[in-house]
This record gives sequence, structure tokens and C-alpha cells, in this order.
Amino acid sequence: MYYLCNLVRPAIQFNEAMRDRWSIENRAYYVRGTQFQEDICRIRRNPCIFVLPRSFAPNLMRFNGVENISQGLYDDALCLDRVLAL
Repeated sequence: MYYLCNLVRPAIQFNEAMRDRWSIENRAYYVRGTQFQEDICRIRRNPCIFVLPRSFAPNLMRFNGVENISQGLYDDALCLDRVLAL
């Protein structure tokens, strides 16, 4: 993969910027695609209505200190009181 820009910076700064960008991709889109199976969703009318809960749930979990979303979803499925406490 190639990146073009007109900034002159050390390579380590560009590397950090690209890694920061990919951490955003992994935290948001990868979780929605794998844990909430957004990639196989067949909703065609108003899909944004269903994207909001899929984005809100992991953000709420991260806000409450859950680092592993998969494990957090499993724990929440076992205990409804834990979900309501969030």
C-alpha cells in the first residue's frame, strides 16, 4: 500500500499516523463486522437505523471499561442485570 503526501516528516511519524488510523478501523468497523455480523446483514431499507445500535453498544461497553467486546457480549448475554446496569 502506498501513501502520497507533500509533508516532510520522519518515517516514524508517518508510521504512527497510519497505525493510529488502523486502530480506529479495528475498533469500529471490525467489531461491527464480526461481532454484530453487519457484513452479512440483508437490510436494504433504512440501514442506518440498525447501524446506530451496533455502534452504540460497543461504545457504551468501552466507556464502562470492557476491553474485549466479544467477551463482554457473552457476559451480557448471560446476565440481563449487567446489561441494564450499563
